[in-house]
Amino acid sequence: MNSDEKLVEQCLRGDEDAFRQLVEQYRPRLYAVAAGMLQDSDQACDAVQDAFLKAYGALNEYQGRGVFGAWLRRILVNHCLSQLRRRHRY
Repeated sequence: MNSDEKLVEQCLRGDEDAFRQLVEQYRPRLYAVAAGMLQDSDQACDAVQDAFLKAYGALNEYQGRGVFGAWLRRILVNHCLSQLRRRHRY
């Protein structure tokens, strides 16, 4: 079990500090992805925050399958794609 999986387990047991560690670890990488997709710093910050909130609410669905960072990144990318679709509606 890697350290991300341990932190996820601790989060599921109610350890808020464990989730804070995950946020601090992944925020820079996720911001880079969001900024590249959205081309707007403020929207990228909001997207990263929203992705972390969605991930926190869905931690029990993660179940350790695959890499946690990839799971989190997929949540962010899906959120960014939704944002882009909303932008381009006529």
